[in-house]
Amino acid sequence: LSRVFFRSCSNHSCKSSLRLLVSLPMVGPPATPTTTSAAGEPQDNGNGSSSNSSAVAPSAALAPASAVQVGTEHPSQDASSQANLSRRKASDEDDEEDLAGEVTPLVPGKEGKVEQVFNRLGVATGVQVLSQQFGYKLLVILFCGQHLLKGFCDQFLDPCTQYLYASYKVDASQMQIFSGVTRLPWCMKPIIGLVSDVIPIFGYNKFPYMLAATVAGIGASAVIGVVPQSNESVICVVICLFTIQMMFSVNDLLMEAKYAEKIRDKPAYGPALMSYVWFGLQFGALVATLLVGPVLTKGGAKLPFVLATVPMSFIIVPLLRNYLEETPRTAEDIAAARQKCVDYPETSFLCIFMFLGTLVLTVL
Repeated sequence: LSRVFFRSCSNHSCKSSLRLLVSLPMVGPPATPTTTSAAGEPQDNGNGSSSNSSAVAPSAALAPASAVQVGTEHPSQDASSQANLSRRKASDEDDEEDLAGEVTPLVPGKEGKVEQVFNRLGVATGVQVLSQQFGYKLLVILFCGQHLLKGFCDQFLDPCTQYLYASYKVDASQMQIFSGVTRLPWCMKPIIGLVSDVIPIFGYNKFPYMLAATVAGIGASAVIGVVPQSNESVICVVICLFTIQMMFSVNDLLMEAKYAEKIRDKPAYGPALMSYVWFGLQFGALVATLLVGPVLTKGGAKLPFVLATVPMSFIIVPLLRNYLEETPRTAEDIAAARQKCVDYPETSFLCIFMFLGTLVLTVL
């Protein structure tokens, strides 16, 4: 308890004063003054009491109790006193060491809560540990496909579409129809996933679809940004916007499937990986929101589509280098995947039904 009390004192002088106070010896009660007769017999001191202890000199009365009781203490008391003195010396040494930073734990061998919090917020959930657990290739392709494509490019181009339609003098109702059509790829994600599972290209389920959608999306964005408005109809713009959204949708779906497989293998690091994905998404969207206004003001509605082709193309290199770490599927694997669709036809029916329902609602 004395050690905890000393820790609460941040002033060194306060500690010194308290140590001095504790080190003071215990003083007995003052002696009652008495007078003695010439024969040496004690006389009454005025209150009707007399004591032989009055013969003790005042200096002896002020002596420490330990000095007065020498020879009367039990040996166990001597051992206890020595142990207390040793603990006090050790506590004083620890306090002297803690003057610089208070680093000695109250419970030896146990890490404090502050250190645990910093360890959890530091390297334990950082990019370095994610790279060790999942591999740097996954982090790179998530950066290109999620942070840049879905986070930055989608948010960078979305506000430009309304100004692009306005330049063609499209009315509000027709603009809503065009916007619904261009967003259809997000409703086609169940069908896209089903097709990629049962119809692999060269044995790959993800890489060819992502590469084809990315190349088509970059070309569509370049067409909108480069081709003059006089040579480009509004229907051509809608088709190009549909292709760009298809690029975002395909990459988002197949990449989600990839890191879902990784999380299933190592679920303990799943929250850290999801934090990496969604932090990058939100940060990319924030940067795009800050930049799109000045770009639209200075360059018009077509300039953002030209600039967006640069971050769109970053994912091509990781795809060509197989950063998805995808292995070609054998004929037996493909046959097993197709057999599952036959065994569970309701899954295919629901995918088709959702797409047709969304299409009807968009047209109506």
